[in-house]
Amino acid sequence: MISYEVFYADRGRSAVRAGAQLLIVPTNTSSYSTAQVPTQEVAAAEIQAVQQGRDLLQAAPTGYSTAITNRGVLLNRSVLGARQVVTATLARRVGWTLYVRYGDLPTEVLAALVLLGGWLLAGRRKSV
Repeated sequence: MISYEVFYADRGRSAVRAGAQLLIVPTNTSSYSTAQVPTQEVAAAEIQAVQQGRDLLQAAPTGYSTAITNRGVLLNRSVLGARQVVTATLARRVGWTLYVRYGDLPTEVLAALVLLGGWLLAGRRKSV
């Protein structure tokens, strides 16, 4: 994944389905003057790591460089705006999580069922 793609779950999913054993995210957040967006990017990377079941390394010359486990645990993070090397031991992993296997389908099916249930309830109230 490259930079902002960490915000899109399917980008990591397609990488894992193609055989990725470790997720690597090069990024450059130099256009942001505060820590807000780089912090959000780290949070999205933590979610990606859990969803995909892969350890994740984010490398940033201007944002946060991070090392995150497949459980979403932040092992190490650089200081914003400082030249720093982040070190951590990450594992290459195999296997698929439920998200990698099914994607958004369970959520979409559940949403459709709730919508259908709402329509049915609304229809019953009109006929009473």
